[in-house]
Amino acid sequence: GLSEYHPGGGLKSTGVGGAITWKVTEPMTASLFGEYSRLMGPAADSSLVRERGDRNQFMIGVSTSYRFDFTM
Repeated sequence: GLSEYHPGGGLKSTGVGGAITWKVTEPMTASLFGEYSRLMGPAADSSLVRERGDRNQFMIGVSTSYRFDFTM
Protein backbone atom coordinates (compact mmCIF):
# COMPACT_ATOMS: atom_id res chain seq x y z
CA GLY A 1 0.00 0.00 0.00
CA LEU A 2 0.77 3.65 0.10
CA SER A 3 1.72 5.83 3.05
CA GLU A 4 -1.08 7.71 4.76
CA TYR A 5 -1.52 11.25 3.48
CA HIS A 6 -3.51 14.22 4.79
CA PRO A 7 -3.73 16.90 2.07
CA GLY A 8 -4.21 20.59 2.58
CA GLY A 9 -5.50 23.25 0.23
CA GLY A 10 -3.62 25.04 -2.48
CA LEU A 11 -2.71 25.13 -6.14
CA LYS A 12 -2.99 21.72 -7.85
CA SER A 13 -0.91 22.19 -11.02
CA THR A 14 0.28 24.47 -13.76
CA GLY A 15 0.81 23.59 -17.39
CA VAL A 16 0.27 24.16 -21.07
CA GLY A 17 -1.64 22.34 -23.77
CA GLY A 18 -2.80 22.61 -27.32
CA ALA A 19 -4.78 20.94 -30.07
CA ILE A 20 -4.82 20.68 -33.84
CA THR A 21 -8.20 20.08 -35.47
CA TRP A 22 -8.89 19.45 -39.14
CA LYS A 23 -11.91 18.72 -41.26
CA VAL A 24 -11.63 15.18 -42.66
CA THR A 25 -14.89 15.34 -44.61
CA GLU A 26 -17.82 17.77 -44.46
CA PRO A 27 -19.47 16.12 -41.44
CA MET A 28 -16.32 14.67 -39.81
CA THR A 29 -13.49 16.37 -37.92
CA ALA A 30 -10.43 14.93 -36.21
CA SER A 31 -8.22 16.37 -33.47
CA LEU A 32 -4.80 15.66 -32.03
CA PHE A 33 -4.16 17.16 -28.60
CA GLY A 34 -1.44 17.25 -25.97
CA GLU A 35 -0.85 18.70 -22.53
CA TYR A 36 1.98 19.00 -20.04
CA SER A 37 1.34 19.88 -16.41
CA ARG A 38 3.45 19.93 -13.27
CA LEU A 39 1.79 19.04 -9.99
CA MET A 40 2.32 21.56 -7.21
CA GLY A 41 1.58 21.95 -3.50
CA PRO A 42 -0.42 19.23 -1.76
CA ALA A 43 -1.04 17.33 -5.01
CA ALA A 44 2.71 16.97 -5.61
CA ASP A 45 3.35 16.00 -1.98
CA SER A 46 0.83 13.13 -1.94
CA SER A 47 2.08 9.63 -1.18
CA LEU A 48 0.85 8.41 -4.59
CA VAL A 49 3.04 10.93 -6.43
CA ARG A 50 6.05 10.56 -4.11
CA GLU A 51 6.07 6.74 -4.05
CA ARG A 52 4.73 5.70 -7.46
CA GLY A 53 4.28 8.75 -9.64
CA ASP A 54 5.92 11.86 -10.98
CA ARG A 55 5.23 15.59 -10.60
CA ASN A 56 5.49 15.91 -14.39
CA GLN A 57 2.27 14.82 -16.10
CA PHE A 58 1.84 14.31 -19.85
CA MET A 59 -1.33 13.62 -21.81
CA ILE A 60 -1.80 13.05 -25.53
CA GLY A 61 -4.87 11.97 -27.43
CA VAL A 62 -6.78 11.73 -30.65
CA SER A 63 -10.48 12.39 -31.12
CA THR A 64 -12.97 12.35 -33.95
CA SER A 65 -16.46 13.73 -34.23
CA TYR A 66 -19.22 13.21 -36.75
CA ARG A 67 -22.07 15.67 -37.30
CA PHE A 68 -25.42 14.16 -38.20
CA ASP A 69 -27.90 16.30 -40.17
CA PHE A 70 -31.49 15.38 -39.46
CA THR A 71 -34.07 16.99 -41.69
CA MET A 72 -37.84 16.58 -41.65
